[in-house]
Amino acid sequence: MRTAMYFLIALVIVLLIAPVLMPAQYQLVRSIEINAPVSAVFPRLTDLNEFVKWNPFSESDPTSKTEVAGTGVGSTMTYSGEKSGEGKMTIVNIVQDKSVDVRMDFIKPMPGEAMAHWIVAASSDNATTLTWSYEQKLPYFKRYLGIMMDFMMSPIFDKGLQNFKSLVESAK
Repeated sequence: MRTAMYFLIALVIVLLIAPVLMPAQYQLVRSIEINAPVSAVFPRLTDLNEFVKWNPFSESDPTSKTEVAGTGVGSTMTYSGEKSGEGKMTIVNIVQDKSVDVRMDFIKPMPGEAMAHWIVAASSDNATTLTWSYEQKLPYFKRYLGIMMDFMMSPIFDKGLQNFKSLVESAK
């Protein structure tokens, strides 16, 4: 009985201290090459109406609803769904033919903030590399989620990049 109690106390102590050793920042970076010039790729990234067409998160949630307001810097997309939760994306910066920075505000199921970056670079005259990166500061106890994030998010980002590639390449 006493051994079990000591074991439980030790386990609780480890669970309370372990996040100190875990990264406080999560980052995921995925890329794909698209058979189209930057001039055909980049404009689709500055319009969240286009993101709705290739958004991998809404594919798995038929209840998902989105609403887009505006284009370019300051434009927003709000979303809600049973699986996708509730949140808002806002384009906060655009560097023409180079990058788009998007602030993500999560409301449900867990409040939080993150940044997404879409970065384009010409691979050749007729090919573009699109890199989608995601970064999020993890509060103390949410650092446990960081352990599983790559496993959960990488396939979704890969699917989104593939969706985007198909959308752009089919428009030729």
